[in-house]
Amino acid sequence: MSRDAYLNTSSDARKAFEQAVYALAAHRPSTSMALQATLAADPDHVAAHALRGFANLILARSELAPKRLRVGKPPGRGEEGIVSSTS
Repeated sequence: MSRDAYLNTSSDARKAFEQAVYALAAHRPSTSMALQATLAADPDHVAAHALRGFANLILARSELAPKRLRVGKPPGRGEEGIVSSTS
C-alpha cells in the first residue's frame, strides 16, 4: 500500500498539478487554469488544495485588496502611502 497520496492520483491530475507547480514558480497566469484542471481530474487532490491556498497568498495583487488594507509604496512614486485600518 502506497502512503504517497500524490502517486494515487490520475495521470491527468498529476500532469496538471506539475504544470500548476511550474506556473506558480514562474509566476505565470496559467497557474489558476492548471489548478482547476487538477481539481477537476481529482477533487480530493490534497496537494492541489494546498497549492491553491499558497498561490492565493503569493500571487495576490495589492489592487485587489480593500483600500484600507493596502500597503503603499515608498513616498515619491505617485501613490498613497500606508493606510491604517485603525484610523
